[in-house]
Amino acid sequence: MSITTWETRGRRTYVACPYVQDAIFILEITPPGGPALQARARVIKTFKPFKACLVMRVALEEVVSPPGATLAQHGLPMDAVLKVYDHRFATSERNFWNLKTFDPAYEAEYLAYVNGPFAARTLAEISEEGNPKAMKYLNPNDDRHLLREHYLALTIASYFTSECNTYERLSSLQGREIPKFYGTIRFLGGEAAPNLDLTKPGILIEYIEGTPLIHAERGQPNLEFLVKECLGTVDMYSRLGVLNFGMRIESFIVKPDGSGVVMIGLENSGIRPTEMSDDEWMNEKVAYDEEGEFAGRARELWFLDFQYTYQWTKKD
Repeated sequence: MSITTWETRGRRTYVACPYVQDAIFILEITPPGGPALQARARVIKTFKPFKACLVMRVALEEVVSPPGATLAQHGLPMDAVLKVYDHRFATSERNFWNLKTFDPAYEAEYLAYVNGPFAARTLAEISEEGNPKAMKYLNPNDDRHLLREHYLALTIASYFTSECNTYERLSSLQGREIPKFYGTIRFLGGEAAPNLDLTKPGILIEYIEGTPLIHAERGQPNLEFLVKECLGTVDMYSRLGVLNFGMRIESFIVKPDGSGVVMIGLENSGIRPTEMSDDEWMNEKVAYDEEGEFAGRARELWFLDFQYTYQWTKKD
């Protein structure tokens, strides 16, 4: 892609972000079980700062193709969440890796690196054991900024596949414990969306009304119930063969009536391989200890006297 639109802050010029309120996208949406369609989407709200994935609430305004089709005919709502996997604007991750903001010179430098003979083509090439370029050897403060940039780009690209696979595996939990998955998206064009990269993939999922669990106050009457609901969700997805590498309290939304929680943020997840034994799966789950991560943070925030009740927990 060729970047042509910039914005100036002070004396510097930066790539203008296309994912802004009131931007309009033409999306090709491919539902899990149906033919692709084209729809017009307008950004209502952006959830910033953008982290690994760029998350927006969008209004699906109309079906562009096939002619005469409606959103309802394709099982689509008028209000949804669009998640895009574009490392250029993943603000939190870029800050963690001490990466430059994209400007004309840096964009040209990175594109030359990617198209050169030494850039890894897959995340595995960077991450494999014994590789001096492996992720564990990357330092946010070293001088290998292009390698760090490329590692981030490949990592975020891998999240698209991971999240799609996870939603497919957890289809029985959709609409209750996790959002509904409406399909993958491909950008066909945009308005008021400078520098839209048509190669960046995305997904469309249910918008969840509610309050982030992280905002719960210590001592509120239903807090212990909500925490147990979260751990119940961990147990359910674990039994379905999913490991959530990014388990956080911030991943849970409390339903408006307080009757339960919905888990979001499934991009950094893994699926149990078919050849993995029960013992190997248990060891993998214990190594990442999603229950313990969640419960420890809950104790820290709310001083809950939590008792482990499920099987996916490290034993002290």
